[in-house]
Amino acid sequence: LRVPTDLTLLPGHLYMMSEVLAKEEARRALETPSCFLKVSRLEAQLLLERYPECGNLLLRPSGDGADGVSVTTRQMHNGTHVVRHYKVKREGPKYVIDVEEPFSCTSLDAVVNYFVSHTKKALVPFLLDEDYEKVLGYVEADEENGESVWVAPSAPGPGPAPCTGGPKLLPPASVPVSSQDKLPLLPPLPPLPNQEENYVTPIGDAPAVDYENQDVASSSQPVILKPKKLPKPPAKLPKPPVGLKPGLADMTAELQKKLEKRRALEH
Repeated sequence: LRVPTDLTLLPGHLYMMSEVLAKEEARRALETPSCFLKVSRLEAQLLLERYPECGNLLLRPSGDGADGVSVTTRQMHNGTHVVRHYKVKREGPKYVIDVEEPFSCTSLDAVVNYFVSHTKKALVPFLLDEDYEKVLGYVEADEENGESVWVAPSAPGPGPAPCTGGPKLLPPASVPVSSQDKLPLLPPLPPLPNQEENYVTPIGDAPAVDYENQDVASSSQPVILKPKKLPKPPAKLPKPPVGLKPGLADMTAELQKKLEKRRALEH
């Protein structure tokens, strides 16, 4: 961490950023990385050998009793495991890695980052994940000798175990259903009436009929309706001819002959 120098800042801002940087470095100096374990030199080698999948770099307290720390690594080289130990000295608030070219770090996290970055990530910080047990067990006292025994029962499956002593229940037999016993199908329901067809159009909303060449009356003037002429009653229908009696028919025929003779003489 450092204060950026490529920014144009006021002296007050630079001073505030320097104070924040100092506090952050002090906080990180007090923190310990996850790969730091309080173990001895031999215990560190055994952990790296027993759990190679957890990492190959481990930090531990220095063996000389000083405030420094030691770094233990384990790698494979030509089929042989090679273990190396590195010393990190504590000089004031900083940690100095004791190598050919000593490197100063502000915190233990920076020490770990140095080993990881300078080995092209071949070294992986050791992280032992054994905080939780995978098998349920309990301590049981032996009645014969009184010693305590650790018992890990087999995990039962989900749900209560079925009873094995009782008789087994047979599955219900399927009864064939004949075609006569089947219930008749119900007729389909009539379709619901269309809601749009159920509306009643009021008389006042009836659409007006448009005619060509028709004068449009103004809405402000009242419209006077002319009385319609009533149709004339139909004329009286002629009475149907009534059939003549036999005696009257002979008299009418004689009169008709006489009338024709008179007209002939007049002409």
